[in-house]
Amino acid sequence: MMKNWFFFFLLLPLVTFSCRKDSEDIRITQTDYQPPIVLVTGSLSGQIVGPDGTGISDVMVRVGSHAAVTNEAGLYQFRDIQMNARGTYVKAYKQGYFQGSDRLYVSNGSRNVSTIELKPKTIVGSFNGAQGGSVTVGGAEVSLPANGVIDAQNNTYTGTVQVVAAYMNPVANNIADIMPGGLFGVNTKGEEVMMASMGMVAVELLDGAGNALQVAPGKRATLQFTVPGSLLANAPAEIPLWYFDETDGVWIEEGSANLNGNLYVGEVSHFTDWNIDVPTDELVFVNGCFVYDDGSPAVSQHFRVVSLDNGWNFGYGSANTNGEFSGYIPANETIGFNVYDECGQLQSFSVGPFSDDANLGECFVINSADLATFSGQLTDCDGNGVDGGLVQIRWSYFSEVAVTDENGNFSLSLTSCTSNEVSVRGFDFLNSQSTETTSYSFTEDLDIGAIAACDNPLEEFIDASNDGTSDYFYLVGLSIDSLTVSPDSLIFASYSVISGEQISGTGIRTSINLYVSDLAPGNYSGNDVGFNYVSGGNSPGGSYRYLDCFVPCGSVTLNITSNGGPGGFLEGNYSGTSDGWDGNQQPLFNVPVSGTFRVRIPQ
Repeated sequence: MMKNWFFFFLLLPLVTFSCRKDSEDIRITQTDYQPPIVLVTGSLSGQIVGPDGTGISDVMVRVGSHAAVTNEAGLYQFRDIQMNARGTYVKAYKQGYFQGSDRLYVSNGSRNVSTIELKPKTIVGSFNGAQGGSVTVGGAEVSLPANGVIDAQNNTYTGTVQVVAAYMNPVANNIADIMPGGLFGVNTKGEEVMMASMGMVAVELLDGAGNALQVAPGKRATLQFTVPGSLLANAPAEIPLWYFDETDGVWIEEGSANLNGNLYVGEVSHFTDWNIDVPTDELVFVNGCFVYDDGSPAVSQHFRVVSLDNGWNFGYGSANTNGEFSGYIPANETIGFNVYDECGQLQSFSVGPFSDDANLGECFVINSADLATFSGQLTDCDGNGVDGGLVQIRWSYFSEVAVTDENGNFSLSLTSCTSNEVSVRGFDFLNSQSTETTSYSFTEDLDIGAIAACDNPLEEFIDASNDGTSDYFYLVGLSIDSLTVSPDSLIFASYSVISGEQISGTGIRTSINLYVSDLAPGNYSGNDVGFNYVSGGNSPGGSYRYLDCFVPCGSVTLNITSNGGPGGFLEGNYSGTSDGWDGNQQPLFNVPVSGTFRVRIPQ
């Protein structure tokens, strides 16, 4: 009996369902779609930002079964994990925001960078459920008929309906960061397509207490989109509607909208993220690269995929740290890879048409006449270069993240219209250290030399020990008031979960979860505490170790020493013993466990 759930928890060390009142909407996400899978090993670094471009802390980021929590700068990192070369789906969650996501095409051994902008959940209007009504958000309008809403018990809801929504302008400069996934979908025939968007909107319906509502069976909600002026000339009379499948990270065709003047109008039977798009007929998979005219790789270069036959914008992407990229483009069309710099200047590279998968050959050469290089080295306390560290470079309202190479070196090319003042901060996640934030005047090529991530510990951590083995967790988070699921599927009462994850220099992944019934300072044990620790892989004879003391845990005591309130820090320690299993599936008993923690409390 124990072996069955043992492997389950190795894959999912933290299994919680949020009870927060900002709503977990009813999502229609199950399809028959089977995505193509080509597994490769690579690394992913990224930043989660808000609408103002500032990093957001304590965001849960997931890639398959891997999870990380962003630090105070909104940064996270996955080292040497398996990803899908034919489309890796990255998801980001935080209370008070719509789920954010990205779709990446990675190659074996690559280091990749992603930026996701989270959309705040904002109440944009309300109406009476019995009477129905409409609300407007940006270039979209949402309308519900009378008695068109039900609650979680499938009862018709006649009270005040609050509409939480966010409009996504398809021609916005940052649309690649704010839209879910990518412009990649599955049509009604089950065929994969790329799409050119005319407008997107995310919608949730809430009652007065913040509980989720949905469209009633047999009723339809009306969505209306204003077509941007630059797209109107090519707008078809009828266009498919697509909803975002949060399971597979693709858009699913369902229904259509008709053009009336400059408005597309269509009906939907449920709420999620909705998109109106023109699909392609066929796809091909291509590989390519960008370099500057001095031959150096165009690191993390952003680009758009545009059909030069009809002007449709079919996608967005960015190169990896070697300037390489891959992904789908429409078949049998001449395609432009459009590159914009921070000054808004455009360079376009034409390829195709292709009827089969292709390598694009020689790299596209980007004119670097107006570019200056900002470079340096990130070191640890001993002066050694930090392999795979992150360096955040901010100027004006912009922010970029550079990933260091095996010697700790980093380089980023900025345009001449960039602000003369840049601020820099480096992060060494493996040693839980960072540099101070330092400003530099920057008008031409500048090498700032070595900056040391030393004597400036990251703000959040779990410093753990089990049976004398030390683990320092640098990816940590706090989930408040969660329902915890036990191995035998019993649901306990509401607990908060202090979680951590780290990766050793040899690639061994380790996670820890501390469950506690309250966050007030004091000692907790028995029914108020739970403990879970997983290290290594799940193959027989592997180097894993699994320890658990599920609620009620009578052998571990957790002490909260300080609670700084929302936005502040929760600090404390724990100690005791736990049972479990080792890599040969041999039982372990009374293993000593202890540690200290400091995690930020969500606002």
